[in-house]
Amino acid sequence: AANSASHYALASLCAIVDANRLGQSGPTMHQHDLAHYAKKFEAFGWDALVVDGHDMQEVLDAFKHAGSCSRPCAIIAKTVKRKGISILENSGGWHGKPLSRAQLETALGEIGAADVRLPSRVTSMPVSHTPSGFEPGIYRKDEMLSTREAFGRALVRLGKTDPTAVALDADVMNSTMTEGFFREFPERGFQTFIAEQNMAGMAAGLSALGFKPFVATFASFLTRAYDFIRMAQYSQSNIKFAGSHAGISIGADGPSQMGLEDIPMFLSMPEALVLYPSDAVSAERLVDAVARHTGISYLRLTRDKTPVLYDGSDTFPPGGLKVLRKD
Repeated sequence: AANSASHYALASLCAIVDANRLGQSGPTMHQHDLAHYAKKFEAFGWDALVVDGHDMQEVLDAFKHAGSCSRPCAIIAKTVKRKGISILENSGGWHGKPLSRAQLETALGEIGAADVRLPSRVTSMPVSHTPSGFEPGIYRKDEMLSTREAFGRALVRLGKTDPTAVALDADVMNSTMTEGFFREFPERGFQTFIAEQNMAGMAAGLSALGFKPFVATFASFLTRAYDFIRMAQYSQSNIKFAGSHAGISIGADGPSQMGLEDIPMFLSMPEALVLYPSDAVSAERLVDAVARHTGISYLRLTRDKTPVLYDGSDTFPPGGLKVLRKD
């Protein structure tokens, strides 16, 4: 994430590191050696400030500096866990544990009476996801075309009608066929390189700003980002995931490339829309369906060319299926 922020020159980004020395089960890696943190951020091209996190003036000065910084800025604040309470200060073993009544009275006696007035709740800006729509391509019956290629074509058509559509790639755009979108709309294509977790995190941020991120990679590689994907669902993100090279049809590339876990991964999320087109026509129609859907969606795509099965009059309502043959 730090590397991507520097690559995209996000001067408006400020990261705050609460370096309080202690983790859940023991000390953190660098504890209070804050120079280590600063060197890591600086190595990625960030500005890094080390401050006393209990000195409000130092903190305010750091924020002022970050506001005028021409590159991403990290404020690394040295703090002491539970500062001001003698029985708890700078000591481990308290993660997720409540105080006894006697300990609570001791703690309150040392820090003084609490101000119970709650600040007014900060509300987020409402995000509007406008409906999408585009004219799909025309395909001949039995024409051979992969669903990943149809997805790439549909994404370009969508981009022409929906300025909120953006695409994210993890160095496989010439395999997922999103390269056409990147050529047509370079300002709306974001390269995350081989960092699928960060790609999902960036998509969540773009969704929060009202964009419709299409995240495309090999279906098998999405497993790397699963924790980010499930947390995006809980954040009510509007992200359209596309996993190509799914199933066992790409045997030549070996098991590391075969997406076998992707469908149960997305089906385990209650709000996710999971769609599996079988030909180019259904793939294009379902790109439109996920663009119109608000929430997490997953479009499963194959690498190999398959025959076109449907014509332009067929419809593909989410939640439905097609019966191609009965025995």
